[in-house]
Amino acid sequence: MAVALSVQADDDIVEIAKELFSSSSETPTPTEATVIGKIPDWFEGSLLRVGPGKFEWGKSSYKHWFDGQALMHKFKVTKGRVLYSSQFLHSNSYDKSKKYGRVAMPGFATWAPPDPCKSIFQRFFLYFLPPALTDNCNINFIGLKDDTYASTETPHLYKVDPDSLETVVEEDLRATLPGPRSVLPHPHEGDDGFVYNITSNWLRFRYEIMKIPPNGNSENPFSGTTIISKIPFSFTGPAYFHSFGISEHYFILIENPLVLSKLWKMFVMNFLKYSYLDILKWKPELKSRIHLIDRQTGQVVKTFLVGNFFAFHHVNAYEEANNVVVDVCGYPDTTILNAFYMCNLKKGLKGVTYSTPLLRRYRLPIPDQPEIKPVALPTLSNGFHYETIHEGFELPRINYAYNGKKYRFAYGMQFKDKNYFLESLGKVDVETKEVFTWFEEHCYPSEPVFVAVPNAKEEDDGIVLSAVVGVLGKPSFLLFLDGKTFKEIARAVVPVKLALTFHGRHL
Repeated sequence: MAVALSVQADDDIVEIAKELFSSSSETPTPTEATVIGKIPDWFEGSLLRVGPGKFEWGKSSYKHWFDGQALMHKFKVTKGRVLYSSQFLHSNSYDKSKKYGRVAMPGFATWAPPDPCKSIFQRFFLYFLPPALTDNCNINFIGLKDDTYASTETPHLYKVDPDSLETVVEEDLRATLPGPRSVLPHPHEGDDGFVYNITSNWLRFRYEIMKIPPNGNSENPFSGTTIISKIPFSFTGPAYFHSFGISEHYFILIENPLVLSKLWKMFVMNFLKYSYLDILKWKPELKSRIHLIDRQTGQVVKTFLVGNFFAFHHVNAYEEANNVVVDVCGYPDTTILNAFYMCNLKKGLKGVTYSTPLLRRYRLPIPDQPEIKPVALPTLSNGFHYETIHEGFELPRINYAYNGKKYRFAYGMQFKDKNYFLESLGKVDVETKEVFTWFEEHCYPSEPVFVAVPNAKEEDDGIVLSAVVGVLGKPSFLLFLDGKTFKEIARAVVPVKLALTFHGRHL
């Protein structure tokens, strides 16, 4: 069960918080890192990371960690050498904010006034229209049609040159699928070469599963996209979710009761100076739902009512016997969203109560016949509708060759001593529940990325990468861990201070 934490900050924690959540500078010229240890000869390629790197423009600032301006990072590894570079994403949000000297576009939890370049009459009417959806793509790097894109939870994408980190061109899903909508920053790449993702169509009150073909380079990364499933909202508006699961025969959509329940509120957000987080409401009385969707027909074959929880990240899903096994990092509530307001983070979460995530396992019985009527899961002996594999676990990654298949190992970030934020890395054996941990004082890692040894025979035969932010005088570095032992084999110390990142990919 998740534990509510009331974290009391001492002087060190407050100083750590100031370092972790202050604006960073970019390093556009590749700079050589100092390698300590030995990087395996077989390891080549680039680790791309993205996250919030700038929190102020002039006298205005972003109110939430999720809203910071996107800073892209690259670690290029060649013959044991590592070159580091970083650049801000030149989105409309970035360019306008730089031009006006203030936060120019709203974010997830930050309101921004309408465009000052509009006439006084245009600005007046903008106060009675929904705010613009941000194009600050600070969440993930994804691959579409052999190109690399920075992504967020809106329809906007930015094509990025993976060599130079230069911003190439903006793309908008709405040019292919019209209408107001959000989209997930965590698509899945199928064995068939197609990319699958989910968008919430706010106008038609439904979730839509997209199938994007892999057909080489294209001026439009969404060209050829088809909608293969349409799932009506269970609530009076769209639920907030950040990722979804996929198994051999099913998509898994978890619909939790964090709901934009009154869409009309979008039309008064500018007038009331509300952000999107302000109009999302946690409604535990509505119950969480797990939809099991047939990948061939797109039909919901069963919807399971489960105890309330909130989740950002799926870990994996696979079919075993008569069940679909779904592993997810779940919270009992949404207090973590409030914890991530900058005013809370910068004081070291002093006096802030929030809940830690559990690595949960749900076993969904595969139905004999298609059925849409919700059913209640049997209560397990511990009183919950899930099995706890590990406590205090987030930002999970796996060996993606095992995505949608039976697997054994998950890599993620964890609370080591439950005293501040995510401060260690963990490798979890989801069968035995054994946990291996990497921790170093005053070092804050990022989401681990697993890279398999070429022609690997075992699931954990590879390297785990993590960009580590050093504080209180410790340097920042790219960490190399052995995938099997979870022991450090090398680090590449960079001559600049890194910023915390959300997600990324190895090319």
